Amino acid sequence: MTDWVPAAQASKLFPQANATEAPLRAGSFQPDPNPYSAPASAGTQAVVAYNLRTPSAQISVHGPAIGLIVAGSLAGVSCIFHGLVTVIAGVQRGRDPAYAAGAIAATILLVAINGFICFSATQMMKRESYRGAVAASILALMPCSLCFWLSIPMGIWSLVILLQPQVKASFRS
Repeated sequence: MTDWVPAAQASKLFPQANATEAPLRAGSFQPDPNPYSAPASAGTQAVVAYNLRTPSAQISVHGPAIGLIVAGSLAGVSCIFHGLVTVIAGVQRGRDPAYAAGAIAATILLVAINGFICFSATQMMKRESYRGAVAASILALMPCSLCFWLSIPMGIWSLVILLQPQVKASFRS
């Protein structure tokens, strides 16, 4: 068990530990008696290092990321539904096969965009790719699906959060 002694008594009890009495050699430095004390010069400011990956900074991106995942998922499902209805209605009305091919191509493109939004939102939650998160937020602002009423506010919210300097600094890339 260790007995704690005030600093004034410690220098009297252990004079060999007093840093001011230690001889200095060439190339050596005199250690600070208290490494946890404030800087001695009055004109300098203390440097505060804080962790940018704190829980409060992590929580700030979770809401928009979850919103983007929900909006991207619903938009992807609605694009698939809309594409199927368009193709089926075109076939029933006897439209040109190029019309159905165009509807299928547009559906695949929109599902890929919404898949990218969902993937980038999961990367946003992990703080993996800043550029991907910003790109997904911008893509969510485009009214390309029936769920634009949800994706546009989520895109705005995520952009507002992502453009904060402390959030941008917390991403790995």
